[in-house]
Amino acid sequence: MNTTVCYKITIVGKVQGVAFRYYSQLKAKELGLCGTTENQMDGNVVTFIRGDQNQVSAFVDWCKLGSPASDVKQVMFQEVNEGERQEYKDFNILR
Repeated sequence: MNTTVCYKITIVGKVQGVAFRYYSQLKAKELGLCGTTENQMDGNVVTFIRGDQNQVSAFVDWCKLGSPASDVKQVMFQEVNEGERQEYKDFNILR
């Protein structure tokens, strides 16, 4: 049985200006996941990702590696409660 989960992921390190969001969008679509990703004022990237538990786990593992030019120092993630989840139809870069 597939379990749908939603995670908020914060990626810390050199993750802006290195096509991190672009590559994360490619990876999310490859895995069949929905959500959003955006740069934060503090230099981090925050991603909300929803889909099958196995695919979301694979995406989190990818975040630890990041895009070719990135230098990921830390990946923090937490499950988003059912009542706080957004309905995502696709995976979009917000900013």
